[in-house]
Amino acid sequence: MKSHLMVSTAAAVLVSMGAGAAFAADTPAATAGTTIDDVVITASRRSEKMQNVPIAVKALGSEALEKLGIDNFEKLLQQLPDVHAAGRGPGQNVVYIRGLATDTASILIGGAAGTIPNVAIYVDDVAVSMPSRNLDVYAADLERIEVLKGPQGTLFGASAMGGAVRYITAKPDLREFHAGMRMGYAQTKAGSDSFSAQGFVNIPVIKDKLAVRAVVYNDNKGGYIDNVPGTYQMPAYSPGFKSNGGLLGANVPRPIVDNALVAKKDFNTTKYQGVRLAIKFEINDNWSVEVQDAAQTLQTEGVFDYDPSLKDLQAKRFNPDNLQDRANIASWTVNGRFGQLDLLYTGGYLERRAVQNTDYTAYSASGGYAVYYNCDSGAATATPGKVCHNPKNHVHNDVRSTRFTEEFRISTPSERRLRAIGGAYYDQDYVYDQDHFAYEGSVDSGFGSANQPLSYVTAINRNVTDPAVQFINDITRSDRQYAIFGEVAYDIIPEKLTLTVGARYYDQQVGIKGGASYGLRAPYQSLDYGTSVNDKAPSTEKGVIPKVNLTYKPAPGIMVYGTYSEGFRPGGFNRGGTNVYSQTGFRVPISYGTDTVKNYELGWKTQWFENTLQVNGAAYLIDWTDIQAQIYRPVDSFLTFVQNAADARIKGVEGSVVWRGIPGLTVSSAFTYTHSELVRVNKGILNLRPIGSQLALTPELQGNLSARYEHDFVEGSKIYGQVGAMAAGRMLSSIAAGVNFNGERGRGDYHLKAFQTVDAAIGVNKDNWNVELYGDNLSDTRAQLFANASDRTLRITTNRPMTVGARVSVKY
Repeated sequence: MKSHLMVSTAAAVLVSMGAGAAFAADTPAATAGTTIDDVVITASRRSEKMQNVPIAVKALGSEALEKLGIDNFEKLLQQLPDVHAAGRGPGQNVVYIRGLATDTASILIGGAAGTIPNVAIYVDDVAVSMPSRNLDVYAADLERIEVLKGPQGTLFGASAMGGAVRYITAKPDLREFHAGMRMGYAQTKAGSDSFSAQGFVNIPVIKDKLAVRAVVYNDNKGGYIDNVPGTYQMPAYSPGFKSNGGLLGANVPRPIVDNALVAKKDFNTTKYQGVRLAIKFEINDNWSVEVQDAAQTLQTEGVFDYDPSLKDLQAKRFNPDNLQDRANIASWTVNGRFGQLDLLYTGGYLERRAVQNTDYTAYSASGGYAVYYNCDSGAATATPGKVCHNPKNHVHNDVRSTRFTEEFRISTPSERRLRAIGGAYYDQDYVYDQDHFAYEGSVDSGFGSANQPLSYVTAINRNVTDPAVQFINDITRSDRQYAIFGEVAYDIIPEKLTLTVGARYYDQQVGIKGGASYGLRAPYQSLDYGTSVNDKAPSTEKGVIPKVNLTYKPAPGIMVYGTYSEGFRPGGFNRGGTNVYSQTGFRVPISYGTDTVKNYELGWKTQWFENTLQVNGAAYLIDWTDIQAQIYRPVDSFLTFVQNAADARIKGVEGSVVWRGIPGLTVSSAFTYTHSELVRVNKGILNLRPIGSQLALTPELQGNLSARYEHDFVEGSKIYGQVGAMAAGRMLSSIAAGVNFNGERGRGDYHLKAFQTVDAAIGVNKDNWNVELYGDNLSDTRAQLFANASDRTLRITTNRPMTVGARVSVKY
């Protein structure tokens, strides 16, 4: 496998030095010419061609998205080797850029104890990020997707310290009627069928004044992982049995259960459904208003990671696994011009609810409290006559979030030698997270009824109906931000040398309410027992994020720039934070602070040979300070907590190349090199890897190479073919070495293996029609994208096996 990686990487290097997305500049191959088109982007908060913006940004326009078959985030990542996502399936990932990754919090506690993401995700100008769950936006009728790499703290604020991903929707056209649709069918090797359909219509209700654009989509993706039949028994070595290292549980009767009710072939299905409606009104030549509302539902069944101890693509689950993730995004924008100043006011409101059920039976094998909940009192010491009961467990997560944002921007004419852009920003978001951990043997072992949230704290929902629920997180998190920002650019030498300086002042406040409650056996169950966070006063942080950029254009089509920029991510509170030292002399911190990055970057964007060759790239050094890391130390606290645990340094080179020297042929290349290491680890943190270790979830080497050829066919039609390959080196799944219930180091630093995949497609288009046959993952590779043991069983998140299908689209 390693030799294949070297060959693939070498091929990419021969064509380019750097990393980039296939068709990164949205370059339609045409037999009539070879010039590479440039995408207009708004990464600098102005409309500019990508080649003129001194920012490391990749943009995939609508035509490129369609050619590459990108409809969801998993497909997008294949084109962006310096962007990674880790997690346990659709809607359950965290996004990372340029190697700023440590691990991914368990989705079971992500809302209550996860950190705020360090990559911001936007739909147009609406921020939609939340802990542990990226909003998996379905790519229907998009104008483009922009990926900004490196700290974007000046213009995009908190959580953009690694970069930003922006989904830019297609806007209403005031002049012409448009409509289109696309349908698809696919078959996955040893899996189920997939079907998809989407359509849009654009109607100028009053020409040049009022237009409406509507989008609808439905995509059903078949499963490929089997939930195989099996049995389970709580093991004799479960930590709850006290025997000084012996197997005392062997002396306690423990029932055997099966999964006959939930065993199923191809059980990990995914369904995306959504609608979007946008209206644009042109008030006059200087003022316009746009409003939009988008609703999306993501539904999944099963799990998207397999158990490597079983056969290929198999898991053994004993309770239903499912997710329903609903999101609604309302947004509004007013564009205007006052004299020579451009004015913009934009706002948005996100409302999202993710309800998830997860099998948690494997907790009985290594969870310290499994015996306490699922066995009679006295079973832990093998008291005669005491038995264990049903070992099945499950978790019900109900996470709601709301986010309201407003921004006002003002900018001077972009053609002026001295120009500026600035504004004010407001952001208020809430996360309401209630996690119910149910131990199904608890009713028979003396827990007569369901546990309840603590009576003396703020609670989201006190109505707990499942009698097996004995552990509850009921946490409300809040985050409020005010910010003032601006950038000023001055052409020291017109059209040659430009200096840009910027800054963002922020006032950030984070808060937490609620608590964690733990069940007690009757008759003590009515007593409150748990940890409150209601007494935590909101934490406020203020600061300034600077940026300096120097851009030099020695010749037309050539730009070199140097940038110093910073970024930050807000801190937060821990559920188990206390001023009381545990028996080991360690105390869980009540809160954790902001972590920050400083970025030193040299970049280049070049066009050669009458713009038939485009070579872009960047080299960077990032210092990451006070890293927020998830810590699990059961000997001190059985609640996972976050600590500012370490510092790291990241060095990297990235770039992109597009070549169109032959009519009809487009060749694109990608390559990225990222070297990351821990340079400091706080004393006393036993479960992190040592100084010098690689950070997580980013391979040191990754690259791709693709080619597309179009040729005239019969009666004015064109036929085309394209092929793409990508390769990634091995990487760590987490910087945590892991500890067991007794505080001893375990194996949490799972190495994900190197992998390669190949995709291909052929098709024909005529007028407004396009018919395509495609194959994804033709090598049928089991890419190891993430490894986790959050429910005490190692499982590997993988890609979809070899899939072949057909797509038909038409536009009017």
